[in-house]
Amino acid sequence: MRMQKLPGRRRLKQLRRLAQVYYPLTLSGTVLFCLAVYLFARSVTTREPVGLFLSSVILLLLLLLALAARLQALQFGAQRIEWHSSTPLYSRFNRQQQSMEIDGARSWWFFRIHCVLRGRLECSPRSVLSVYKDASATSGNDFPLPIYLPFSGTLRCRCSLLVRDLFGVVRAGFGVPMSRTIPVRPPILTQQDLPAVYATGGERETSRSRNPEEERYYMREYVPGDRFRDINWKASARISEIYTRISPLTQDQTQLITVYLRHFRPPSQRAESLESLVHLDFLKGWVLTFMHQVKRLRDEYQFRLVTAEGEHILETAGDIEEISPVVGALHWTPEPPALFHDPNDRLVVVFTTPYDGDLTRFLQSRPQVEAHLFCTEAAGAAGPAAGPEVQTVDAGYALVPGALPTRWIPVRDKPRPRLTLQSSHTWTVVGRQQLAVELFGSTADPARRAGSRIFTRNRTKNTPQSRNTRRAS
Repeated sequence: MRMQKLPGRRRLKQLRRLAQVYYPLTLSGTVLFCLAVYLFARSVTTREPVGLFLSSVILLLLLLLALAARLQALQFGAQRIEWHSSTPLYSRFNRQQQSMEIDGARSWWFFRIHCVLRGRLECSPRSVLSVYKDASATSGNDFPLPIYLPFSGTLRCRCSLLVRDLFGVVRAGFGVPMSRTIPVRPPILTQQDLPAVYATGGERETSRSRNPEEERYYMREYVPGDRFRDINWKASARISEIYTRISPLTQDQTQLITVYLRHFRPPSQRAESLESLVHLDFLKGWVLTFMHQVKRLRDEYQFRLVTAEGEHILETAGDIEEISPVVGALHWTPEPPALFHDPNDRLVVVFTTPYDGDLTRFLQSRPQVEAHLFCTEAAGAAGPAAGPEVQTVDAGYALVPGALPTRWIPVRDKPRPRLTLQSSHTWTVVGRQQLAVELFGSTADPARRAGSRIFTRNRTKNTPQSRNTRRAS
């Protein structure tokens, strides 16, 4: 049965694509054409000259507009068309765009070149959003396509080009539809969104071994890979050989920090909501921001990022940027039984959510490890004593621009996640972020009503408890 239905589905897709390219009327143009035909037939039957004249003018106008649009489409279709999709895409970032280039294309008066992007944003196997974006321009040499995506994941999209009139009644497609698979990276979190991160220690320190003679003179012969600034040029010029300082203040040290990104939830929690997707998306952006901040403060630090997909060694800031698409494609999954664990670890950094039901077992199974926890929490779950700052995520603004779920997804979880951790002798809660998900935000907040920012900070009072929390962060 499936083999028999497949050719029919392909034929329907081909017919739909041909209609998108060659059908000359839009939805409003089709309605206007049907009304004009009805009025023309009725006027001929009743011999009414006014109706006959009016319907004839409408039909003639539609014909001329459709002919002009098709002539432009034939002209533009013969030009070089290119879709520049190498620019990285980030979730919840409204100042990003793709770029279309139609060499030498410029529309006539009362016409515009339109670029229509349709696709599917795969946040997880069970959460898929339908994406639609329509942008217009008069020139094809510099054709920006602004795009806004509410969550990270994988965007599978198709782009088609059209010529439309300003009245929106006729259309003419041109060019071959182009398809892309673009990774959507986690959101960019700034210093205003997160508390400051201080690089105070690492898990393991490695340095080049020194014998007593080297300790005495604090120099040794140059080895490829030594830093340029550590070369002792005065001594090297005197003895005609290149020597490098190895003073404890200038020696090359490397500290490796193990970072766990726990995008885990029990298998019993099968349903997903906008709230759970917001927590996961924020967590992915948080872990990348943490590594970038630490790297800027202490360049010698390196990271071992552990997820359900395995471990990744990140040595430079470029490595952190390259791993961003991989982190963006992560989704909710049960904790794997063979999660990476190094017995030599003494300090680990853990990023987790209130959906992580196995977190306590994970921490208790590593009593020799000191864990620094960064947790997202549902708003109000930690109570006023915890004192984290609340960030309100306007899910309505995230979805209205053209990314709607393909199936029903609840806004919040029922029951609400209430996992709240307190510090103990083996782990320390370094940072908390409470997330409040609203469908259309608070109308009392003018910043969010204007749609200028997605995240809005509601600062807590400057109590001793909040000062202690910020000092620990």
